[in-house]
Amino acid sequence: MNAYSVGDLKQDLTGMLHGTNLNQITGLDAAINRAARDVLLDVDPQETAKTVQIGQVFNSIYDYACPSDLKGNRFIDIYPQVNRGPNDIFPLHYSQDFDVSKQTSLSDQATIVISNFLKRIRISAPLFPAPVVVNDCSALNSSGLWSAVPNAQNLTADNVNFVAQNGALKFDIAAGGATGALVNSTIPALDLSSLLDQGYLFLWTYLPTAADFTSVTLRWGTSSTAYYQVAATVTQEGTVFQDGWNLLAFPWLGATVVGVPDPTSISYLEVIWAYNGSLQTAVRLDQITAILGQILNMDYYSRFMFRDFSTGAFQETVTDDTNLINLDTEAVGLMLYKVAPHVVQQQQGLDAVFYDAGYFQGLYQEQLHRYKELYKSQVQKAQTTYYAMPKPGQFQMPRTRRGF
Repeated sequence: MNAYSVGDLKQDLTGMLHGTNLNQITGLDAAINRAARDVLLDVDPQETAKTVQIGQVFNSIYDYACPSDLKGNRFIDIYPQVNRGPNDIFPLHYSQDFDVSKQTSLSDQATIVISNFLKRIRISAPLFPAPVVVNDCSALNSSGLWSAVPNAQNLTADNVNFVAQNGALKFDIAAGGATGALVNSTIPALDLSSLLDQGYLFLWTYLPTAADFTSVTLRWGTSSTAYYQVAATVTQEGTVFQDGWNLLAFPWLGATVVGVPDPTSISYLEVIWAYNGSLQTAVRLDQITAILGQILNMDYYSRFMFRDFSTGAFQETVTDDTNLINLDTEAVGLMLYKVAPHVVQQQQGLDAVFYDAGYFQGLYQEQLHRYKELYKSQVQKAQTTYYAMPKPGQFQMPRTRRGF
């Protein structure tokens, strides 16, 4: 790949601007940054394509963290890390279409969602291993008997505000404490040995005032003296706790082990909420599951046009003349001819006003057209479902069409 630096770009500009000294140009790096944004708005440069590992993706778990430098919703492909098959395709869907079909369709799909200035990727993988329901938390006697321990109190079933199975456990946490907990020591024994040090456990919790909570800890094992323990301080997708429902993930690998729990006979659950001591009303717990996921990679277009000369790390803006521009030999003209009009605005004289700007814009459009002809964008185009392939017991059939 070509190693064309910001310093090279500035040297080329010097020879194009009628001998103007670039020291006379105010905010040159800022102009280069503006030009980079303009180029990225016009085209998906193949040189900005990157591959990252999303990590484990799970059946019935839909929200995951996006790469921080994902350009809009411009992803190219999502695929298993190894042994990809012909059915391992995750097409981009519109967010509404994804949401209404994610629990019924047997087709893999994905969507990019931006909400509250946070971007996340949603993935549906219905053919991945199905989750094991450890406890549905729909009633006080759901698979054993749930009880509240200090400082939790007023434990009831909530059949109005819940995530799954027609109910959730609702309780308060008294003022003045550090933690509150729910315990179920009588669940029917489950064999989760196939997930030992590989799978994840998940639970839903409703936090009325999320800022008051610092962590939620899950214990699972065979008794109050023999269990695995993991604390979650962020949501499953890596964001801070939010007011309302939060999905939390607990990786088995790296869990603290107390006593000698038997993974073939999981019969004890305890969930502990750490908080700031203020009264908490209507906290909720719902649907504890255990799942074995599959590692997926993601190819996408980055919104970072530059990279560090020493480390190769992509970056959004210019920090030094040694920064490299993420364009190969035949594409560096895109940046050069897009920066030049920004620079000539500061030049005086008729040549700059009536000739240079239009000349460089014309060269840019020629380069842009030629580049697009040579290197088509591989970005996924959003699809919408007009039939949905059913999961067992459903009745719709899938077909998809591409958006325009």
